[in-house]
Amino acid sequence: MIKISESEIAAYSKYILEISGIFLNQSKGYLLETRLKNLVEEYRSSSFSALLNQIKQDNSQKLKKRLIDAISTNETFFFRDNVPFDLMRNKIIPDIIDLRRKQNPAGTIPIKIWSAACSTGQEVYSIIITLLELQSGMGRFENSILGTDISGDAVAKASYAQYNSFEVERGLPSQTRQKYFQQSGNGWRVKDEIRSMARFEIMNLMRPFPANIGSFDIVFCRNVAIYFQNHDKVALFQKIARSIAPGGALIVGGSESLTGIAPDFVNRQYLKGNYYTLKRDENIQKQSLFSVTSVNEQPAKKPPRIKRKTVYDRKRVKPAVSLEKKLQEEKTKRSPSIKTKTEPVTRNIPIPVAPEKPIKEIQEKTSLLASVQSPKEQRVSLIGNRGNSQNTKGSLLANIAQRNEKDKKGK
Repeated sequence: MIKISESEIAAYSKYILEISGIFLNQSKGYLLETRLKNLVEEYRSSSFSALLNQIKQDNSQKLKKRLIDAISTNETFFFRDNVPFDLMRNKIIPDIIDLRRKQNPAGTIPIKIWSAACSTGQEVYSIIITLLELQSGMGRFENSILGTDISGDAVAKASYAQYNSFEVERGLPSQTRQKYFQQSGNGWRVKDEIRSMARFEIMNLMRPFPANIGSFDIVFCRNVAIYFQNHDKVALFQKIARSIAPGGALIVGGSESLTGIAPDFVNRQYLKGNYYTLKRDENIQKQSLFSVTSVNEQPAKKPPRIKRKTVYDRKRVKPAVSLEKKLQEEKTKRSPSIKTKTEPVTRNIPIPVAPEKPIKEIQEKTSLLASVQSPKEQRVSLIGNRGNSQNTKGSLLANIAQRNEKDKKGK
């Protein structure tokens, strides 16, 4: 059995990098030997170096395509890693439909998706099935799906859409298989109405993209850039960025990260999945935060925005008057305190008055006293009873005058 040498590994790695962008280091010698041994035997080459010379001299490019097909990793299956399809179903597609309906409320909504490394087509048909399942709840929208791959054999199989039982049962529930596939020989074939929604082309991602490729709402580029060198990754994602429509998204492999190689993109997280949007669409993403995930529901209203006071504004704001102080001011307005009065307060103090005695009673007491008292005592007594009554006062004075007159005559 022919073995591949270190120099042959280096020669193949350089040539494969030039024609496909796939980078194979020296540790990939076992992969080259395993995948190329059938070609060595088929073309009766004496060594791996002899086969490489035959490939370079083949003007028909047939051997070059066979080499790419042998090297390309076509490992795929339906709904591989369910997370990207959950992202499509629950977040990305609803956001895109909501945006397109705002732009064109009456028209039909077109959804364009590109599977940039579609392999044998399982990813493309998984995308179509997801879209068809969504249409029952979101209304009709037009699907346009493009699948491209560098491998001609892979593209041919994807276009024919014939799969064996193992390939169909791997990742597809029986109910989905019965709905979207029909039996064909020993395997299953995608129904014609499903196949008509997709088109497939051979495309090398390292070459300039075709001018008529258009722009897409979603680009799937999963598990292909991992085979490229960093500068080739940068170039690839720059071209993809120019092929994404406003509000669109990029989905890469679960183990891939665009940090440091794709500055045009921003990482987004939703539930357990990651996807990327363009930085130029930041305003669109902010608006989608207030959108509902189902387009059948009314969009959520923005909460009122509260203007917060700055330090400068707080200095100008008058301090709040307490409730207790307000009540005190109201009370002062109704009954002002003594301090606020400009005139002195005067009060009428009642003077007690002795009750008047009956005149008859006073006369009786006066005559009785006059009979037992001396003239001097009578005078004092009479003076003490002065003022009790105007009539009593007159009679007493008359009596006193008479008494004084008698005293003078006696002397």
